[in-house]
Amino acid sequence: MSFAAMMEQLKQEYIESLPEKIQTIEGHIKTQCTDSLKEDFHKLKGTGKTYGLPEISTLAASVESICIHSPERSVEAAVQALPILQDIHQSRMTDQSHDIGSDERYIEIRRTAA
Repeated sequence: MSFAAMMEQLKQEYIESLPEKIQTIEGHIKTQCTDSLKEDFHKLKGTGKTYGLPEISTLAASVESICIHSPERSVEAAVQALPILQDIHQSRMTDQSHDIGSDERYIEIRRTAA
């Protein structure tokens, strides 16, 4: 198996694992564990880049920034990010990208992070 094929397979496995990652975030929202939310989004920021899903990294970086600089808004930011993550998952399952830059929900999160 070539390196490119291996990376594509890993990318697909990552996309398929997104619902589990979303469930983990939902659990941390329910328990209002802001440190765990910060860690969840930090991991998504890195893995999104690693697996060639820049929209996940972009979203996660903004939410992580909120978790760091305004921890009292962490849960709210995570709640706002979940539907976007779900949409990214759906788009990627059909081999399409998600234009995060024009997503009004993301734009609102980015305003909060600034």
